[in-house]
Amino acid sequence: MKLILIGGVPRTGKTTLAKKLASDLGISWMSTDALESIAHSYTPSEAVEERFPKSVMRRKTNRNNDEFYATYSISEIVDSYCTQANTVGRAVEALAKYVDKEGWGYVIEGYHVTPQLLSKLRDAGIHFSSVILVNANPQEAIERSRQSEVKSDWVRDNTKNEETYSKICESIQEHSERLIKTAQEYDIQYLDMSEDFEVRIEDVYKLLTE
Repeated sequence: MKLILIGGVPRTGKTTLAKKLASDLGISWMSTDALESIAHSYTPSEAVEERFPKSVMRRKTNRNNDEFYATYSISEIVDSYCTQANTVGRAVEALAKYVDKEGWGYVIEGYHVTPQLLSKLRDAGIHFSSVILVNANPQEAIERSRQSEVKSDWVRDNTKNEETYSKICESIQEHSERLIKTAQEYDIQYLDMSEDFEVRIEDVYKLLTE
């Protein structure tokens, strides 16, 4: 059976792709957000701010994008994502190793799947397919969120100010640049989802099912 790991920045289709792969291949999938929630619940209160800065920052700004992006700089926000990804990465690593040992088919997706983690799993001899999804020009993705008819969308539902949409784009762009640099450093496959989203999703699907 196949283990597939999908990482990358927000608004790149990680969940969409994971659901499609799981359905078509008849295997299970998990968002690393679930592992984050579990890890957070077992973290001593005095360590939460250090290990889960994004969650703390979101809580302090009422999970409102306008407040969040007005309070913190783009670098602070991207740093918080990276720190939290590293924290949860140990749980993702443990799950991937267990799935590989049991020979299960499984899709694991989320921003906590990083190039560093994939390199570590590769060096440990774990068998998997993977990709890091980035978006060097996220305006199209943000516009899709604004026009989305899905029940819940964290961009659309928590943003009122036009300036905030621009800042969300900036944060995705900076996060993408960091991931590209790290992916190149660790020789990890990545793909830019900034144009022709539906076509790119099909390209990634084929890549991961070869």
